[in-house]
Amino acid sequence: MSRQSDTCNGSDNDAARHDGTRPVVMAIGGIDPTGRAGLAADIRAGEAAGVHIAPVAVALTAQNADGVRHIEPTGPLLINTQVRAVLEDLPVRAVKVGLMPSAQVVEAVVEALAMLPAGVPIIIDPVMGATPGGRLVPAVSRSWRKQLRLLAQRATLLTPNVLEASALLVGELPAGGRRILRLQAQALQERYRCAVLLKGGHLPDRDSVMDVLATEDGLHPFISPRVQGRDLRGTGCTLATLIAAHMAHGAPLMQAVAAARSRLLEGLKQPVEVGGEGAPPVRLPHAMPSDAASVEKPPAADDNIISLQSLKREGDE
Repeated sequence: MSRQSDTCNGSDNDAARHDGTRPVVMAIGGIDPTGRAGLAADIRAGEAAGVHIAPVAVALTAQNADGVRHIEPTGPLLINTQVRAVLEDLPVRAVKVGLMPSAQVVEAVVEALAMLPAGVPIIIDPVMGATPGGRLVPAVSRSWRKQLRLLAQRATLLTPNVLEASALLVGELPAGGRRILRLQAQALQERYRCAVLLKGGHLPDRDSVMDVLATEDGLHPFISPRVQGRDLRGTGCTLATLIAAHMAHGAPLMQAVAAARSRLLEGLKQPVEVGGEGAPPVRLPHAMPSDAASVEKPPAADDNIISLQSLKREGDE
């Protein structure tokens, strides 16, 4: 590690000074002025999971229930300076990365996180669009994907939904049913060289939702009942932040994913209306991740490692 990065959150004295304090998760993303998604959702999720969120804004957006009106990316110097300020002051135990609206922003995040001490988990939620409509990443270009791959190679987990997965795979595997979900998860894990939690909430299954965690050990499907009712805002932000929070508390990846999905399911069942025209944001009951013992047992890897070629031949369910 460079001398520059040694100054950031690295000394034994700092670790001793912060013993017994609430774990810190640095959340990198965009600001939604309605407070339904983005960094506002990260802060709510972090509070519910017993961590302190240090927000780093890499984009300002103008959006509401009608859609996205404008996006203003933060300059590389300010991104780097914000990250340095956090790391020089706080003992960051995990990082969650959300909206990065341009290749220049992704590159700046890659460079800034070079200051992060080795071994700190990084969870990337590759946000591309807003639920009400409109693009938050105007162009998912080759250079944007290239920079994302560089960031993913340092990351612990990538958490796209099926639409984002299709964009990351350049349309090679368009969204389909559950067989295609497994295929996409495996392809993303191989291409981006980190674990992938592919979220299946957009698939047209009225009774249940399946997400697939792809790691070097295989594919691990998670299935939960679909919560009926209104769509909520900030679900993707919230899930990724919960995973980062559980890892900041010391949970391994599989347990963190299982616990985060269970906590999100609780929040989906208890929406809190805030008025206005749009969907309400997710709000979680406050509880410490020690409750993770009561969540579903993390699944074992599928017995049959899926062959990409065979799945292409068999087609979708």
